[in-house]
Amino acid sequence: MIELVNSLAGTSYNPEYTQVIFESAIGSTNTTDEAILTLDFETGIGILTSITGWGDVEQFNVASGGVASTSDAFSQELRLASISDGDLNWIVGAFYRSVERDMVVEGSPFISNGMDQWSIFGQLYWRFADKWMATFGLRYGEHDTESTDEFHGQPTVSADFDNVSPKLAIDYSANDNVMVYGSIAKGFRAGGTNTDVSLGTDPTFNLSFDPDEVWNYELGLKSTFWQGKGVFNAAIFYVDWKDVQIDKAIDSLISPPYGFIVTNGEDAHSSGIEADMYLYPAEGWEIVLGGALVEAEFDNGTIDTAFAGLDVPLKGNKLASSPEYMFNMSVEKKWHFGTGSETFVRLDYMTRGNSFGDVPNEAPPGGTFRSGKATNLNLRAGFRGNSWGMQAFVTNVTDEYVSTYTWYDGGLFFDAHVVLRPRTYGLSFSYFYN
Repeated sequence: MIELVNSLAGTSYNPEYTQVIFESAIGSTNTTDEAILTLDFETGIGILTSITGWGDVEQFNVASGGVASTSDAFSQELRLASISDGDLNWIVGAFYRSVERDMVVEGSPFISNGMDQWSIFGQLYWRFADKWMATFGLRYGEHDTESTDEFHGQPTVSADFDNVSPKLAIDYSANDNVMVYGSIAKGFRAGGTNTDVSLGTDPTFNLSFDPDEVWNYELGLKSTFWQGKGVFNAAIFYVDWKDVQIDKAIDSLISPPYGFIVTNGEDAHSSGIEADMYLYPAEGWEIVLGGALVEAEFDNGTIDTAFAGLDVPLKGNKLASSPEYMFNMSVEKKWHFGTGSETFVRLDYMTRGNSFGDVPNEAPPGGTFRSGKATNLNLRAGFRGNSWGMQAFVTNVTDEYVSTYTWYDGGLFFDAHVVLRPRTYGLSFSYFYN
């Protein structure tokens, strides 16, 4: 619900003072090329879908002393979905993805990374009684990764992981306008490898880190009202998180005195309620409201830090980037004319509570990991046609200066912040071609 794309990076955030924005010192240039090909085929038992993806990213990072990287990725997914009118439907498929990434420093090879993953999956939809639907899902995947520090002559580090993720959901359609549901699903985030920035001098270095896993429990409601002019959805949820991946400080001979690797902590949870509503009061009008209340914190575990010592307790610390409340609203009015052409005006509003950008939540003396309460208002007006569009815009209308994300830089010893871009206005043009 919250977009953080209009941001600049700064440091030592304090809303009472003017801060330096390190636009040139902490910046990067990115060039991305990508292509996606989707093909659908009708077969005697269902629809076969093929999705092929390719991407190439080139990045140059000013902050890291001229570090350049190139990444190449390829992915392929095949899905076969049934088209039965009966009580049983299903979907089965397979997925493969490969990524290669090379980093150079001032023209010299630095670190090369590689990753291959594949999975197979299936889902069954069963209407077992009038107004009742059950969904059963299962996914198995394997993930292989390796990393080589060519610059310092470190040996290649490799790791492999596998995971089984089930899902169960029950839907009950009370009538044509109201459906309630409950679901239980397991998810995971793949593990990976670390680069030894201590060059073998820190015995606490971990070659790799394991996947972390979550169990998601959700009860929800989906409904329409006002003769179809309104949609209301709501859900309560609980997420049980195991082996949480967290940063750990180790000695660094590359960028002394400290660097960070990823390790596995222990347990955490999040729970809350979220809701959204869509209103279409008259022709051309759309009003969207959304919000959430969330509690997200660590249940146990410790962390080694560059500023607070070793084995710092995490119990009760808030999960990073988890504000306790979020709210968003948009209002748009369209006027249609001609064939497929329209003019529009649009307002977008967002507000969110405080959050912490790192753990432990307590920052070094003189700093803060607490992002400020953020409010953002954007306005747009323009024209959309069949092949081109034009719009005038004003973002951050009230010129708010707030931190939306923060982290601690162990090499430079400051708490860095991402802040909303100052009030910006302009014109944008777009062209669509087939």
